Amino acid sequence: MFTAARSIVKKCAPDLAGYTKQTFFRDLAAGITVGIVALPLSLALAIATGVPPIVGLYTAGIAGTLASLFAGSRFSITGPAAAMVPILAAIIQQFGTDKLLTITLIAAAFLIVFGLVGVGKIIVKIPESIVLGFTAGVAIVIIAGQLNAFLGLSGIVKHEHFWANFLETLQHLLTFSWPTILIGLLSVAIIVWGNKVKYLAKVPATLMAVTVATLLVQFAPFLGGVHTLSEAFGAITLGLPHITMPTVSFSPDFILPAFKIAFLVAIETLLCAMVADRLTKTKHNPSQELVAQGIGNLGSAFFGGIPSTAVIARTGTAVKNNAASRLTGIIHGATILAFLAVLAPLANAIPLAALSAILIVTAVRISEYKEVLKAIKKHALDFDLTLVVTLVLTVFTDLTIGVSAGIILYVLRRKVFHRAIEGRRTLMRSMADDTES
Repeated sequence: MFTAARSIVKKCAPDLAGYTKQTFFRDLAAGITVGIVALPLSLALAIATGVPPIVGLYTAGIAGTLASLFAGSRFSITGPAAAMVPILAAIIQQFGTDKLLTITLIAAAFLIVFGLVGVGKIIVKIPESIVLGFTAGVAIVIIAGQLNAFLGLSGIVKHEHFWANFLETLQHLLTFSWPTILIGLLSVAIIVWGNKVKYLAKVPATLMAVTVATLLVQFAPFLGGVHTLSEAFGAITLGLPHITMPTVSFSPDFILPAFKIAFLVAIETLLCAMVADRLTKTKHNPSQELVAQGIGNLGSAFFGGIPSTAVIARTGTAVKNNAASRLTGIIHGATILAFLAVLAPLANAIPLAALSAILIVTAVRISEYKEVLKAIKKHALDFDLTLVVTLVLTVFTDLTIGVSAGIILYVLRRKVFHRAIEGRRTLMRSMADDTES
């Protein structure tokens, strides 16, 4: 029996074979660090999605632990993700928060099926132009959605579509709050440049930004009127998430949004795993990784969380802090759950502007704007067209339409390209024959 258990561990969790005390301490340090980084991000992403901030912590704690436990990539860190915000916000706007739990369960089932039938091998072949297009499009939607909190605008009414929400923001620009803008700009500066200070290099920049912003709002009289998390969403209290059986009321209308979630989770997860492979010279198992994400999302739904995915930024943080195995992700989840059990009320005083600053910087980083500019300079017009069409449709419709249109355009372009090459070869052969005769 012991031999069989060792065989299973070696096959499904090779990073735990020969685990040592030194390896554990590496994972412990990396896991706690990533957990601290994930705390303000999870709060901000929950707010941006349209659910109570504590739901973001439930998601990171539960899904992060389960996905790492069953992962096919030993370094991937799972939790709420910026790329998920637009699609989840649209689903909540259309169906409501209670139906999101049912849709999450369906999406989790899709992910498990994707893993079992080997869909991951197909997803990783999505062209670069399409990936760059939809990530840049998602970033634009996130940044636009955070302007209201960042500028301290009032009287905003939420709408279903991007253009309507952006127009609402423009119409209320004159309701801005100078103290809120000051906190937002200061938070951005700390996130971007805080780690360049010698003695602060190892302190998570987002934690620094949130701490400084919170202290200023609490103790600086001239910063009155800056809204905090508890003022906007009610107080967060101590307590671990508990199992809640979602009210499953199935409707055929849930299939498409669930598929959208599963598709995006699969893309983000496998991209994250490939980045981790490049950083660590390892190789992930795409099928096992998708099944693990399915299990993580099942757990998230049953504990009142939202859909989650492996996240490149947090995974990169884990690798940079010498993570050695999947235990880093498990400790990251445990760190967040420990915060919920012991320190959760500390989050109540966090200014919304600081959380919006975190999301804006995160969106800029995930946009891969440098790669987009490099790709446009490097490739031909047809590449640019696929990228731009995917980007524009992702912003003004949704991710599925953007990616689908991008793939269709890419396939058509390839056919035209191959026909042009074949026509040129035929012409060259014809000219050669004429020359010989």
